[in-house]
Amino acid sequence: MTVTGKRQTPAANHSPPAESLQPEAAPEELRQFLAESRDFRERCVQLGNMRAELTQKYPDHWVALTGSGQLVVANSVAEMVQQVEELGERPGFAAVKFLNTRPRRVALR
Repeated sequence: MTVTGKRQTPAANHSPPAESLQPEAAPEELRQFLAESRDFRERCVQLGNMRAELTQKYPDHWVALTGSGQLVVANSVAEMVQQVEELGERPGFAAVKFLNTRPRRVALR
């Protein structure tokens, strides 16, 4: 139904993080990558802010917020990926969350 990460460690050579590079001096591919990374981060924050409302509306569903701002709601990851692709979007650039109403309790020792 269409309704509208793991953090990587720096390279061993200790190169500066991509955000610290001067965008005007960077090749076009790097500027595009940085822009897409910022957009993805913003979508993740936006989806996180919507989580409580979405969980009430779509409990135990997968949701994705695409690069164009469309919200996709699905019963499974495969269904969600298919719907995102049908919108002409790249699934890897969509912010994704599972709206879990039965979180597991983990005991830490």
